[in-house]
Amino acid sequence: FFGGAMSESTESQCTQLIHFGGSQLTQAELKTALEKGNVDSKIEHMKILIQMHLNGEPQGAMLMTYIRFVLPSENHTLKKLGLYFLEIVDKTDSSGKLLPEMILVCNFIRNDLQHPNEYIRGCTLRFVCKIREQELIEPLTDSIMTNLDHRHAYVRRNAIMAMMSVYQRFPQFFPDAPELVEEFVDKESDTIAKRNAFLMLFHCAQDRATRFLGKVIDTDIETSGEVFQLAVVDHLKHLCKTCPGEKAKYLGVIFGLLASKHPAVLFQCATTLQSLSNSPTAIKEAAQTFVKILSTHADNNVKLIAIDKLEAIKKKQPQVLSELLADLMRTLSHPMPDLRRRILELAVDMTTDKNVEKAVQFLKKELLKIQDEGNTMMDKQASNEYAQLLVRTIHQCTIRHPKVAGIVVPVLTDYLIESGSSAVDIMLFIREIIVKQPQLREEILTKLASQVGSISSTRVLRIMLWVVGSSCKSMEEITQAMDAIKNAIGPFPLVLQEKVSPAEKDGDAADAVDTSRTTNTKVTADGIYVTEVVESAVAPSTAGELPFRHLLTTGDYFLATALCNTLVKLVLTAQEESGQQKQLVKMEAMEIITEILKIGTQSSPPIDSDSHERITLCLSIIENANSGVVKDLRNSCAKAFAELVNENPATTDKTATNQKSQIPVDAALKFSQFTKGVSKLADEVDTEDAIMVPVKPKQGQKKRLRLPVGQGDAAHGAIRRRLC
Repeated sequence: FFGGAMSESTESQCTQLIHFGGSQLTQAELKTALEKGNVDSKIEHMKILIQMHLNGEPQGAMLMTYIRFVLPSENHTLKKLGLYFLEIVDKTDSSGKLLPEMILVCNFIRNDLQHPNEYIRGCTLRFVCKIREQELIEPLTDSIMTNLDHRHAYVRRNAIMAMMSVYQRFPQFFPDAPELVEEFVDKESDTIAKRNAFLMLFHCAQDRATRFLGKVIDTDIETSGEVFQLAVVDHLKHLCKTCPGEKAKYLGVIFGLLASKHPAVLFQCATTLQSLSNSPTAIKEAAQTFVKILSTHADNNVKLIAIDKLEAIKKKQPQVLSELLADLMRTLSHPMPDLRRRILELAVDMTTDKNVEKAVQFLKKELLKIQDEGNTMMDKQASNEYAQLLVRTIHQCTIRHPKVAGIVVPVLTDYLIESGSSAVDIMLFIREIIVKQPQLREEILTKLASQVGSISSTRVLRIMLWVVGSSCKSMEEITQAMDAIKNAIGPFPLVLQEKVSPAEKDGDAADAVDTSRTTNTKVTADGIYVTEVVESAVAPSTAGELPFRHLLTTGDYFLATALCNTLVKLVLTAQEESGQQKQLVKMEAMEIITEILKIGTQSSPPIDSDSHERITLCLSIIENANSGVVKDLRNSCAKAFAELVNENPATTDKTATNQKSQIPVDAALKFSQFTKGVSKLADEVDTEDAIMVPVKPKQGQKKRLRLPVGQGDAAHGAIRRRLC
């Protein structure tokens, strides 16, 4: 994405790339601006000069103009831009010899290294770090050494880095540099300068760095600054790998640095412990540190990285993380949805028989907190998403540890009155629990009966009706369900009818709301034809209308069909009981179904033909409830319900499957089509999903080889050509 093509010489000198999209100037225009312009003009044209040079327009001809009119300037911005230009410009000719102009440049650099302003000294020392020409470095060594004792810390920091850079390239210029730096680091008080000196010892004289570390290992490290502690951790990590005999000693120092107040140091120490040791103690300390970072750090990216580290620990030593489940779940207070999702996924894998109850109790509290404060404390959509995550997590915990189902079901049923997909997930979860844990059936049915009148979601009601119809076993449960349904529907009739005479028709028309008129012609006993107008009106909807009744009277015939199916199941179950109560259940069910048919025929929107047929069929089944075919229908419905729950893929624990499906990154890939030799091909072909292919060998005997399905005619033809 950089404009223009960069020359090889520019690439060899440049340590940075800057895109230039502006208009290019001629060298004459640049020269005039640098010679006669003011400071601001020189700054702007120096930027253009640097950008043009970096984007493939060599500006070596401007070097003398720069030396004469820019390099002597005392302006800090112009001085810094001048050093940038010196960094990228070619300093040698085609034969590799230093340009004559560099003699003047060297003199200016030496003067700047002795400048009274500490900023100019520091910038020049940073520039020295990037010089690769030996002839330029040699006259500057004394000035670099002098800056090690400068009063300002900014100069000393850059002087150390300049010395390290020169020593790594030209060690003959500073033969005693490690000794000088070791003395410097002992007496230095500035944290960054001390870190820079320690880095030089680490890269250039590791024995001296280790000796210095031994002096301060028990005293100064924990109270040092963040950057110095990070450098120490890197050095300790290197020492643990190169000196395994002293690994325990160095790991102890890292353990001590876990008490640091700097998050970067904590993260680096935890990562180092995770990579160097498999000890449960070390891994636990690292995990605790990651959890601490997760709960205290403000940066979301850092939190996500900490989650990645915890997931890596979970794969190797999951038993260590199970002890930190409570601390991990406290980090759910963060509002980031993706972070919450990953924390909950990790928490599910950390649950055991010992801590699952505490985990579920915590999830219950979070769910109740959303229910109580969701409308005021959080965005409604975000709270619904969080509630859905909590419900799914509770579901997964219950699948892995069925003993906690009795704890969570009462709370989850209270949450059914909420609108949104979380209520649907809860109802699906309850549907599964009532089949897989029948000891909770009575409690669940009682809770559902108390909630049916408050639920406004049509899908939740449909699932609930199915569960109630398939789960009620005794007459007491059937009576409880029928009472709950009647209370949820409200008083009859659902459709209000009144006869209106022709004379009153016009007067009452103004007061009618949402009515439909039906005209019937009848013949009286006297032989007189009478026209009767019947106005049908749905019961008026008020703010206090029952949700179930409102759904039925406003044309939700899918829900009405589900209700009729449930009534059929309840009646068929009641017929297996003795006593007069079963006749009452049958009469109540037929009354409800009849009212639903009236809604469909007398109100708007009218009932569809499919729903009408199904509801009519339900009514016929109830009338013939004692038929053997009908009893078989009830048993087949219960069987289908159990099979549906057992075959639901969401109820299976996929942890083991996922672990088995993981393929090592270095596993070899086998391409059977490219294999040479029949025997080798026959050995490597997978025996699963294969077909039997007859081939005719040279000996004339028939053999059969197993080939993978879908390999194509190419593999088949290759075998035939080789064998036939």
